[in-house]
Amino acid sequence: SVTAFEFLKDPEKAIEEMFRVLKPNGYLLIGTINKDSAWGEMYLSKEFQENSVFKYANFKTVEDMKSYKKDHLVDIKECLFIPPTIEEEYISMEKERELSKEGKRGGFICALWKK
Repeated sequence: SVTAFEFLKDPEKAIEEMFRVLKPNGYLLIGTINKDSAWGEMYLSKEFQENSVFKYANFKTVEDMKSYKKDHLVDIKECLFIPPTIEEEYISMEKERELSKEGKRGGFICALWKK
């Protein structure tokens, strides 16, 4: 799932159902926008939400994602440290790595569980 998880009314129930149909030793990977990031702030801003489907979204934090199926959680990582306001000429992998080391939250969360 990528950028769909935000729109689930009951994410915990959805993960339970995903686990129910997941084969034994199977992996579940969910990617979602990080509420506690510059990207999350943008998506939550009134200006952005006025004309966007994201006004219906329920964004999660890393801590929220860690709370689901704790015994099966393999790893959680963040990426997209480059903020949405950066000028295109400054976007690079070097800049992404630099910003990831500054202690800021990544704009995207990837969480992996194993059944």
